[in-house]
Amino acid sequence: IHNIKVNFIAVDDGSHDNTVKLLKKEQQNKQDFHLIKLSRNFGAVYSLQAGIEYAESILSDAVVYLASDMQDPPELITPMVEQWLSGNKFIISVRKKRDDPVLTKCFSWLYYKLFTKFIIKNFPKKGFDMMLLDKQVLAEFIGCNEKNFTPQQLVFWLGFEPHIIEYDRKKRAAGKSTWTFSKKF
Repeated sequence: IHNIKVNFIAVDDGSHDNTVKLLKKEQQNKQDFHLIKLSRNFGAVYSLQAGIEYAESILSDAVVYLASDMQDPPELITPMVEQWLSGNKFIISVRKKRDDPVLTKCFSWLYYKLFTKFIIKNFPKKGFDMMLLDKQVLAEFIGCNEKNFTPQQLVFWLGFEPHIIEYDRKKRAAGKSTWTFSKKF
């Protein structure tokens, strides 16, 4: 429908499988494919930050963040881009339900309950990971220089009115999360 140039930025956060090899093969075939390989596993926050900073460096008009665990459906990118094209600068995909283990759901519920009570009152009660940031939001985010944050919370805190798209979060497609009990605690 729209003539949009898309760049795909993959950030490898210290994977121990065939991921980098497959991504490098993909990168050879496409000019619009960019690979950032971190030297070790730094975690989702730092890999997201690396991808966002790289996107700004190639003068992106908007950035969509999507984790590779496939719990957030890529099919949401199209309605997110449509909302961006209609003028929204900050689009988030908010979970209606989560298909996660009981303990994960309990920690998540408690975390967001406390977070919305004491920190950001209007933050989505079940959180979000997937988001689209317009270049204006992107510039504000990068300009914050915060050290202890999660990107979703920092972007939300900036005060841009989010357009919300709801979805049901699925189980992880493959692999096992490294977000352990102690990290969650």
